[in-house]
Amino acid sequence: YTSDIHGCFSPIDYATGLPADSGLANCMAQFRKDGNTLVIDGGDTLQGSPLTYYLSHEARDVTTLPAALLNLGGYDFVTLGNHDFDYGKQTIERYLAALNARCLCANVEGIRGVEKTAVVTMENGLRVGIVGIVTDYVNIWERPEHLSGITIEDPLPAAASALTALKGNVDLT
Repeated sequence: YTSDIHGCFSPIDYATGLPADSGLANCMAQFRKDGNTLVIDGGDTLQGSPLTYYLSHEARDVTTLPAALLNLGGYDFVTLGNHDFDYGKQTIERYLAALNARCLCANVEGIRGVEKTAVVTMENGLRVGIVGIVTDYVNIWERPEHLSGITIEDPLPAAASALTALKGNVDLT
């Protein structure tokens, strides 16, 4: 499980340019995935580093590289973090379209590629139910134009509803 990558993909301290014991590449190098392992990210991937600033403002594509890196890491699921909304709906949809992982966010409507729940049967037969949510403070923090066509509901009732929908169909949530 990773979360809050914030565009720190390589093991470099972007301020000094020196190697650092950080970055998505370091995390992914330690993944040991098998038929009983899921790789999940908790969001806040698309924004937060000089690299993602460059990708969003100069290259005008902050979606392809992060998605390609998560694909290399074998991610199964992601959810959206509040900063993933910083570039608007179209950017999120391009990111999700390039991503092999499924996006789960039970309290978000209006984004193509976002699902509420998932059930995975592991190699050992364990049925795992997965739910993702994002803070509804996105509605307060984010620019209104970035949320056009998107509805973000209170996460607690959405999570409760999603977990209720999974009940009886899974061994573990």
